[in-house]
Amino acid sequence: MSRHPRSGNPLARPGVALGLLLALAVLTGCESRAARALRIHQAALQQPLGTLADQGDVEAARVVADIEVLRAQSVFSDSAANALTTMPGAAFISLDPTGKPLRVERGQDLVELLAFTALEPMLLKDKSITPDDAAEVRRLATDNMAAAAEKAKQLRSHHVSGLP
Repeated sequence: MSRHPRSGNPLARPGVALGLLLALAVLTGCESRAARALRIHQAALQQPLGTLADQGDVEAARVVADIEVLRAQSVFSDSAANALTTMPGAAFISLDPTGKPLRVERGQDLVELLAFTALEPMLLKDKSITPDDAAEVRRLATDNMAAAAEKAKQLRSHHVSGLP
């Protein structure tokens, strides 16, 4: 019993297979160069932060520099700073739809800790905070950076608002 060439598997028809191949090419080729670069950069953020910085990612290098500043100011121990740089870059950085890097999660915590350490001498001098308050931020930073950033934010906001 012979089968008609048009029956059976529809993918066996040359026109259908060619159409599917063309559709696949169009779908994969429609991604703009910018969208592709954004997708690749977003995927790269899964690498360790230090690796990204070494590869020339500017925002990753800035985050690593912030960690080093906080290490120099004794907010982070050497081991804590090293551990942070081995975390995925995505824990610190995200990209907006246009590809602009944004600080997220731990990246925002670093910004808050840097703001606190910049004001810390003045806060201590005008007795807005006590040395114990400053020590508490540093103690927390070793164990829980988010809690340290929150404490630093509270201490800074009391100074700005004039609250005790």
